[in-house]
Amino acid sequence: MTMKRLLLLLTTLTSLAFIPGVSTQAQVLNVSSTREIVLTVKANYPNPYNEQTTILFSLNRPETIKITLYNILGGKISTILHEHMEAGEHQVLFKRPENLPDGIYLYTVEAGNKSRSMRMIIRK
Repeated sequence: MTMKRLLLLLTTLTSLAFIPGVSTQAQVLNVSSTREIVLTVKANYPNPYNEQTTILFSLNRPETIKITLYNILGGKISTILHEHMEAGEHQVLFKRPENLPDGIYLYTVEAGNKSRSMRMIIRK
């Protein structure tokens, strides 16, 4: 149910409550938890990088975020972040592990049922 429909329904129910002999019941919903997740992921910078890069993303509501690093063949390298984050814009600093060779990698940012994948290049 969209926010507009919810407000129209509540307005209608409220106006009916003042008609003699008409009984109504209304349930207040937590609208923020029923909104669809909007996950926006921007390209990490710098890219290519050597020692560290910044991963940028934003959320329209609080959600658990998981950022995972994969090699170019899709093999999981590591979990960069897995924690609950508030709505808004976020930056995650990723420091290159010493044993991670130069190459092209993918990272995936997941929030609820949404995910976005981006490419990062590591070189000396």
